[in-house]
Amino acid sequence: MTGPMRGKQSKQRSPISTQGWTFENVLGYGTNFRSIERVSATSSDTDIQQAIKRYEDEGIPIIIEGWQNHDKWPKGLFELDSFQKHSCKDRIDVRNVHDLQDSNIPLAEFISHCREIPPCVSEGEQLRMYGKDAECPPPWRRYFDTEGLLPPSLLSNGPNDYFRYRPKDIPILWFGQALVETLMCYLGVGDTFTAAHKDLCGSSGHNLMCYTEQDGASFWFMTKGSDAPDVADYFRKLGHELDHETHVLSLEEMKKAPFDLFVGKQVLGDLVLVPPRSCHQVVNYGGITLKTSWSRMSLYGLRTALYHELPLYQRVCRFETYRIKSTIYYAIQKQSNDLNAILTRVDAKEGDPASIIEGLRVKADERTRALEVLYELFTHILSDEYSPVWKSIVRLDLTDDDHADVSHGIYCDFCGSDIFQSFLECNKCFLPDSGGHGTYTICPRCYIEGRTCNCGSMDSKQVQTFHKLLDVQSKAYKVLKMRNVNVTHFSLGPEHNSIFAAAHCLRQQRSIGKIAPRICNIDKVTALGLNCKMCHNAKCFEHLLTVYNLHAADALIAWIHSDKDHHKYHKVHSNAKASYMEHRDQVKLCQRLGEPPSSSVTPFFRTHIALKHSTCRPVIYSLSKPGFYDRKIQDCDEAGLSSRKFSSSTLTN
Repeated sequence: MTGPMRGKQSKQRSPISTQGWTFENVLGYGTNFRSIERVSATSSDTDIQQAIKRYEDEGIPIIIEGWQNHDKWPKGLFELDSFQKHSCKDRIDVRNVHDLQDSNIPLAEFISHCREIPPCVSEGEQLRMYGKDAECPPPWRRYFDTEGLLPPSLLSNGPNDYFRYRPKDIPILWFGQALVETLMCYLGVGDTFTAAHKDLCGSSGHNLMCYTEQDGASFWFMTKGSDAPDVADYFRKLGHELDHETHVLSLEEMKKAPFDLFVGKQVLGDLVLVPPRSCHQVVNYGGITLKTSWSRMSLYGLRTALYHELPLYQRVCRFETYRIKSTIYYAIQKQSNDLNAILTRVDAKEGDPASIIEGLRVKADERTRALEVLYELFTHILSDEYSPVWKSIVRLDLTDDDHADVSHGIYCDFCGSDIFQSFLECNKCFLPDSGGHGTYTICPRCYIEGRTCNCGSMDSKQVQTFHKLLDVQSKAYKVLKMRNVNVTHFSLGPEHNSIFAAAHCLRQQRSIGKIAPRICNIDKVTALGLNCKMCHNAKCFEHLLTVYNLHAADALIAWIHSDKDHHKYHKVHSNAKASYMEHRDQVKLCQRLGEPPSSSVTPFFRTHIALKHSTCRPVIYSLSKPGFYDRKIQDCDEAGLSSRKFSSSTLTN
């Protein structure tokens, strides 16, 4: 059994030049290239809403074109001079596309650079900058919010954005700082680009071309949302991890891809709608382009994120940022209260005409359907975060405030996921530059897969009393029962086999030596694993996955229950593999649809994710030990992301 490899992130020049490009010749380059559907902004509201519905239902990108011809287009506002005048900062973050190095320079200097540089890369050129993630000027933000240019259903914090349920005084936190709103601006020139990527956490993307100079435009290459697993597989064949956002596909690589690429040329006034999980790459063309972009979280996006994106992020170490579990927590409370208020008003029937009552009934039906989905998501969270011994686990109980206890900003120091309720913490390994105050924390999913701090001495902890979370679910349960919705109430008991319960047990058993490094029966190398008393041998966690297709969480749960269960799980290797192969197509179907796996498929889903994703990029390199399934650890120093590397001592389990 070999240890993980320290992989290096290669710096690449752009494999794409837009020299000689036209929309027609790019579209004709590959037989798998499809033109993005375009709908006029001056069409009827019905036609636009039908187009938006197709985009949402089918997960296929759409461009709503011609907003600059709309009578509400602010001709004097969406200009580069206005952007510079009203910009929140006089500096901008930029990336040099030749060496992928980031810097922060004066905005005026950057605009001059864009106007002076030719539209295509020239021989020997070493500097071509792309302005990214600039804050949207406040007057622009106010215009989007108040002037009614765009359909309300597409707006940030609009009626179809579940981020609106987060308390306004509690921002999404990351590294202890408030994040900028999802509304951003991007300023580029020809032959600058964004690498292929998906928008965070299954969110829906929106990108409006506000201003151009000298025929500036952007070419978009996009996939169906349901093709995300196939795109990730293709990227691994090319030697890259899609969710690390480090690779720019060449036209030749796109042409050979085993999935369709939707191609569009975005010009002034074009609004590009990006479906959840659509993998997309943007290449700028011609002169200056100035775009405004924002993300919106739909109910479908929340579900897809919880069941599919977060487990994937945890494996590859992609920052979660959007705090999906706490967003669901806030949404289920607000939806429960709103639905209860609507039902109370309908039952009262005092002073409201029949038309209003009928409208309330329609709204009640919509809220009921949404609350039923939120209830399912929150129950899944409870199941993941629960431990039968929760009363004995140390809690933070930071404050009595209703919001602060789930807005603490704690995240996993290995994978970057948000800590909602349960985690493990080391009080000996202190974070760099924290002055000995910041302690190393890790999420249960990482810990159960063997990831730890350097010393490995960790304690289980929770944020708040579990009863408080149960109260939230109980309120939703009562409202849904009033609507005759058949839902199951979460019950406390020892039968729950949650990820945190398994992680807590692993920590306990390791501390008393029952789970300790042993000689693995498969390759005779000492490693952490489980010993089977019935067949008198040990198997390491790595081989339980790679040989028996058993994830550590499921193997541990069986081992905890009884020796017989553990023995039954691994005794016939061919049966275990056959079970995984039998369920693999169901796992892939769930991934494509973004739907939750059934309870019978969930163990194979964990196995599938762990087998597929063995490359990771830990957050705190200097304090982290990789896990059982981490075969390649990216060298972030080579990627220009961090100067911290694994020492040789951290590359063992």
